Amino acid sequence: MKKIVLFLLLAISINIETSYGQISKIKIKKDTAFVDGEECLKIKSNYGNCTMNDLDGNDILYCQWFLKTDTHPAYSKIIFLEEKITVTNYSTPFSKKNLIQTLISDKVLVECKLNPEKIDLFFLKYNEVLPITINININE
Repeated sequence: MKKIVLFLLLAISINIETSYGQISKIKIKKDTAFVDGEECLKIKSNYGNCTMNDLDGNDILYCQWFLKTDTHPAYSKIIFLEEKITVTNYSTPFSKKNLIQTLISDKVLVECKLNPEKIDLFFLKYNEVLPITINININE
């Protein structure tokens, strides 16, 4: 029985790896993002936003996170600075770590450098029109 369970777990893990590509181990320590133990990006952040730099110090991404209000849901905004492309998304929870993992999985971030050819596809895949609610109070 144990051999069957072990075999099934091994088969599932191989299937996941081949279906989704190898998942990188992301660790953010102080102002540095490490991918599979190697220094990859520098991160400057404060409450609600961050700038990600390559190891040469060039700004490559600017991220903002907005809290839910009465008129719009919580959402994130990712700006590819060189390409001047903005992705607004409210259905995918893009934390810093999750964003880096997604960029790697979608081959936008390859060997810690942005791949400009994949940014348009990232935009098509994740950009969403933000639903806005307008509240009108009419006093009689």
